[in-house]
Amino acid sequence: MDRAVKAVDGRTARADNTRRRIVSSMIALIEEGQLRPTAAAIADRAEVSVRSVFQHFNDLGALFQAAADSTMHRVWSLVRPIPDSGTLDERLNALLDMRWDIYDHIAAIRRAASLIEDQLPMFVEGRNQFRHMLRSVIDRVFAGELAYLEAGAKQESLDAMVVVCEFEFMEVLRRQMDLPRDKAMAAQRRAMTSLLKQKEC
Repeated sequence: MDRAVKAVDGRTARADNTRRRIVSSMIALIEEGQLRPTAAAIADRAEVSVRSVFQHFNDLGALFQAAADSTMHRVWSLVRPIPDSGTLDERLNALLDMRWDIYDHIAAIRRAASLIEDQLPMFVEGRNQFRHMLRSVIDRVFAGELAYLEAGAKQESLDAMVVVCEFEFMEVLRRQMDLPRDKAMAAQRRAMTSLLKQKEC
């Protein structure tokens, strides 16, 4: 009986290892610029057969979802506390440093996801959860600057700041405008600062 259990455990471990290699291979190919890697390319990188890929995943959409989930686990590990005290520059820098660290980790996956987003409801749900978290952080960290605004104006400012901190805004700065990280972050900081004007007299 023990021998049989060990055999089952061994097969399960090998299957889990194969599955991880397939997911890691897809992520690696995407990060190298292949936003829509083929099953053959993924199998070759993982050193398995194409048949093995589809034994572990129903289709490439399911495999991409697993790759996105793995990436999101990395993202949540990069989320760190942002102080709600200190100067505006100190708080802004802490927030934007975190956002750029996350951007650097997810940029390739997010570009690939944008091509098939309608097939990835769980990815969209995860993105929306992160956006909600980001909005809560901004509301807390800049509570003093936002306190003087009327409710409607505060909500508009929060909406705008979330957009400024979104992947798409950062992607324009980095990919379309070809700005290095420090210049892109400076432009983002300028936009955030303009939305956090000091209290009017």
